[in-house]
Amino acid sequence: MLITYVKMGYLLAKWDILYYLCNVIKKRKVMETKTIIIARSYSQELFYSTKFKNEKEAINHGERIVHQNKGCVITYLKEKRTGHRWEIDVVEHIKSGINISILTVNSKKSAKLVVENLKEYDDTLRTSILKIY
Repeated sequence: MLITYVKMGYLLAKWDILYYLCNVIKKRKVMETKTIIIARSYSQELFYSTKFKNEKEAINHGERIVHQNKGCVITYLKEKRTGHRWEIDVVEHIKSGINISILTVNSKKSAKLVVENLKEYDDTLRTSILKIY
């Protein structure tokens, strides 16, 4: 059974409407907002990022990290998925050598904010921002 709909002067088949609706849903999901924690692990001596669906989960996780003395939270970020990826390379000189941490974010603005907050945390860190796609 083929059902047709009229949309802006075009006759569309049922599967065309479904295809259109799927794309609209995907676009809404692409712009989904996430909360990100940038933290430093004491045991591994590395920086890492963790993404959460809402602020409450992120804050609870950050408090857990601090109370269990596993690390320290450097910053919280809110960002939208944009379809792009930016990589932040963090190079840290320690007594036994060099630690390299790689953080990924979805926008250049977020990458610059992360670098700025990392420099506030420790001004001896070397950072570089690369666009992945």
